[in-house]
Amino acid sequence: MYTAHMEPAFIRLAQYPSPQSVTLGEYARLIELVDAGSETRIHAYLEAHPHFWRHFLSTYRTGHHNFVVVSKQQISPHIPGVRHGQIPDFIIGGKNSDGWSWYVIELKSPNQKLFSGSGGKSRLSNIANGGVLQMMAYRNFCGEYQGVMRDLFKLEEFSEPTAVLLIDRARTFELSEEQRRLKRSWNRAATFAEIRTYDSLLSALHLELLTSGVISGSPVRDPENAELEFQSDVRNEIRAVRGRFSEVLYENL
Repeated sequence: MYTAHMEPAFIRLAQYPSPQSVTLGEYARLIELVDAGSETRIHAYLEAHPHFWRHFLSTYRTGHHNFVVVSKQQISPHIPGVRHGQIPDFIIGGKNSDGWSWYVIELKSPNQKLFSGSGGKSRLSNIANGGVLQMMAYRNFCGEYQGVMRDLFKLEEFSEPTAVLLIDRARTFELSEEQRRLKRSWNRAATFAEIRTYDSLLSALHLELLTSGVISGSPVRDPENAELEFQSDVRNEIRAVRGRFSEVLYENL
């Protein structure tokens, strides 16, 4: 029997109003944080800007009716000698006309590589392997205790989530065809689990800025696999954004 003394502490956003837009300053600041590579600072910024996840959810064609963000919520208590507590970085839910779908997000530093080795001997890096095991442990627990997640944390229609690991940058896979193919194969073979780069989040926000007319350029061709379709106009826009904002402004966003 599952028991826990936990207060659900998560961010809810109202249903149906116009979703909060991403500003150019917010986007620029996230680029800076991702380039700097501090997982802690990235997490804090994403927690403070939950609407970023609304646009990330568009990758999965959901979230446009409503969405929920849960940050650093303990879902399984630590029991000495039995098991460690489980605290996912984020649990996010998106609602569309088909109902709710749920995702558990594990963050690793964008400076960490997904693979180590080369020359036909690439393998998951130690950090990536640990991240995969973590996100699958979260997913397994959420799947086993779906009722608890719905009742204790008031997560509507909660069901077994898709696990997503954010790690590394798109340029890694632009430089290595071998690793690009391995990543693609892993994602195709895995069931309800994905490995994405931080550029998948950045490109989702970039697409929102394009759609809203804040910036100009060509849209990312395939939002579902944005990190593999990250085009030169996106990189050029990132460079342009950096040039428009001072470090002083960044520190006040």
